[in-house]
Amino acid sequence: MKTILILLCLIVTCSVSAVENPIYLGEIVISANPAAEISNPDAKVIRIAPDDPIRRVELPKILSDASSSIIPTQGQKGETYVSFRGFNQRDVNVLLDGVPVQVPYDGYVEIGKLNLFSIKKIEIVQGASSVLAGPNALAGTINLITEKPTHRYGTLSTNYIQHRGLEGSASFYDTEGTLYYGAAATASNLYNQRLSKDFVTCAVQPDRQRRLSDKQKEDLYWVVGKTLPNRQYALKVSRFTESYGVPIDLDGTARFWKFTDWKKDQYSFEDSISRNKLTWHYNIYKDKYFNLLDSYDDINMKKESKGYAFHSIYDDYSQGINLRLEDQLNAKSQLGFLVYSKTDVHRECGNYKNPFANYKGLTTDLAVEYRRQQTKSLEWTAGISSASNIPRNANGNALPDKISTSDYTLSFKKAYQHKDELYGNFGNKTRFPTLKDRFSGYLDTSVPNPGLKEQHGQLSTLGYRRNISGVNCDLAFFHDKLTDAIFLKSNVLYDNVKKKWLSQNQNISEAVYQGLEFNAKGSSHKWDYRFGFTYNDASDRTTAETIIENVPMLRTTLGVDYHFTEQVKLALSQSINGKSYYEKSNVADVFIENGKYTVTTVELDYQLTNKSFFLRMDNAFDKDYRASRGFPGEGRSVSVGMTCSFK
Repeated sequence: MKTILILLCLIVTCSVSAVENPIYLGEIVISANPAAEISNPDAKVIRIAPDDPIRRVELPKILSDASSSIIPTQGQKGETYVSFRGFNQRDVNVLLDGVPVQVPYDGYVEIGKLNLFSIKKIEIVQGASSVLAGPNALAGTINLITEKPTHRYGTLSTNYIQHRGLEGSASFYDTEGTLYYGAAATASNLYNQRLSKDFVTCAVQPDRQRRLSDKQKEDLYWVVGKTLPNRQYALKVSRFTESYGVPIDLDGTARFWKFTDWKKDQYSFEDSISRNKLTWHYNIYKDKYFNLLDSYDDINMKKESKGYAFHSIYDDYSQGINLRLEDQLNAKSQLGFLVYSKTDVHRECGNYKNPFANYKGLTTDLAVEYRRQQTKSLEWTAGISSASNIPRNANGNALPDKISTSDYTLSFKKAYQHKDELYGNFGNKTRFPTLKDRFSGYLDTSVPNPGLKEQHGQLSTLGYRRNISGVNCDLAFFHDKLTDAIFLKSNVLYDNVKKKWLSQNQNISEAVYQGLEFNAKGSSHKWDYRFGFTYNDASDRTTAETIIENVPMLRTTLGVDYHFTEQVKLALSQSINGKSYYEKSNVADVFIENGKYTVTTVELDYQLTNKSFFLRMDNAFDKDYRASRGFPGEGRSVSVGMTCSFK
């Protein structure tokens, strides 16, 4: 406790609030109609003030609180992802100011790594998102929009997590006439997690200290730009650097892995020019990704001499350009165009002295979208796109065929009295197979499938929003059908030499996600409250209706905030997750139940003029649970910290 008190006394600051600029990058506003943002009509928007306590929370939880159908999940290397209405995160286009941030090789980005101290706004679209967002947005889009300051401000933050260690963040933004600039940085040094007291130990996890869950992180973001009457341009750099262990899969064989070096850099130049009713926006970028994964002999993590030990290197990059033209045809109509080109390169060395394997692909996209305010109460949007995925190098092997596809989206929004609103989005969207989907052997556990086809989604969402006595309610029905869906199928081929079953990525004939989602949010006197519920009937319909792994049928989220005074708030949030299933290793079509679980978070906040303090307890009831196969969730975790702001 002495350490905590000393830390809380180290930092001092003062509060500021964010001011929107009428022309900014990432979310384009037409100068002829400053109120008309280019976004999907049913987009959910989360705005983040510079000193907002939400910046302390990891992005997966923020997204989950915004929509009960967005579920945090854990990958096989301990990564934190989210699913959208049951869709894998690879089917979601994750953007930073409109620039894709997915790793070229596998289409993922661990969004929990992204630094929220540089983010001012998050846009979430589920279902058929705008064709102007670019390709591979099959299940939706997450667009993180960074700070673009109009005045001077900054923040400092520190956080101590019981038994684990310290996290710290700082940001500073300023302007000089038409010039603006700023930077944000975070750093952390966290030891292994502690599991619940109810966790049942096993051979690979003999105690409650979660092995190989340590993490060291240093992130940096900086921007310099200029704002002119009809133009704004900026140069941005983001760097994410980590070293972290890979927790052991409790349902698999023992492994001792660590990412001794993990880096992701993004460099981008953005320019937005407005002339009369036209706005040009282009973005030139390069994204670099490097990781060094070591597999050691044992938990001591010192030697790499046994047969299963390795020293793997990925050295990837992407580079591309996005060009968007927005034409405000008249007071009611707007026309948008997109030209998109992105080259992905994956270079992989599986072990010491092995030669590098090289893979390269090009993705292009042309899109047009028409948006019309038909009446004061009716708005609709229609878009079409034509995209191609062109293999350029398959490590010297025969190149797979070029894939070309066309997508379309239709959306509408109809307003009624009492702030009622009927909305919907419909369309056909595509995700191309990634380099990993086609060529990876998954460390000799899978059979490559270079001939994989793209997967198509026929997406339908119909929803209704209404304000009932101050409570904003949103009910949406969805029916999403995947054809040629890409799934890693277990037990496809038996290897007689290695005496084990191998998996393979395959295009299954059809998968369906259908159900409803209800979210409500309101406040009364000293209370703020929110509620979310999702019913998702997901099935693999290849031959008969079978289970899709890790998709719970039912999920409920609850949140209640009580304001004792203007300065003191107690917040309670709860996620109630229904049971899901996963396929048993080495036994085809045999599924094991992953039981339902509830996770509760309690937080006490104390807000002053220029500083805030918090005390938070995650998994307050110390429940033992698994969000995905083989990976138990962290037990009760207590953290304390403060955020200060200045100008």
